[in-house]
Amino acid sequence: MPKSWDDIVKDLDGRIEEVSTLARATALGMLALIWGLLFSDSASVQYVSKALGSRFLIGVAASCVVILLFDFLQYAAGYLSTKQAFDRAVNGESYYDMSTVAYQARTWFFWLKQALVVGTVLTFVIAVLRLVAAR
Repeated sequence: MPKSWDDIVKDLDGRIEEVSTLARATALGMLALIWGLLFSDSASVQYVSKALGSRFLIGVAASCVVILLFDFLQYAAGYLSTKQAFDRAVNGESYYDMSTVAYQARTWFFWLKQALVVGTVLTFVIAVLRLVAAR
């Protein structure tokens, strides 16, 4: 059954929010995992931590912090873009000016965040799989 334009926009907005929430949760989960690997007293966890290396783990943690920064900047740019559309309203009607820095920044930060999440998780998983395969 065909969907109306409003339904499609609402669905797209929901998907963007879900993807952003998943990226945020993944970054926070990775930070917690790295924290556990770096500061655990367990001998087996310390073995994994030493095998991966503290520089590598701190690099993954730094990448997660950058993901969270991009998430914040995406929402900040989105706010500015929406505020600009609101300020431009005439008779209750307005539009997003896709040529503004705020609008373009929102899109760039969204995609940078997604790419960095995928890259960070894949890098970490590959490192762990290599460690397991070497054992």
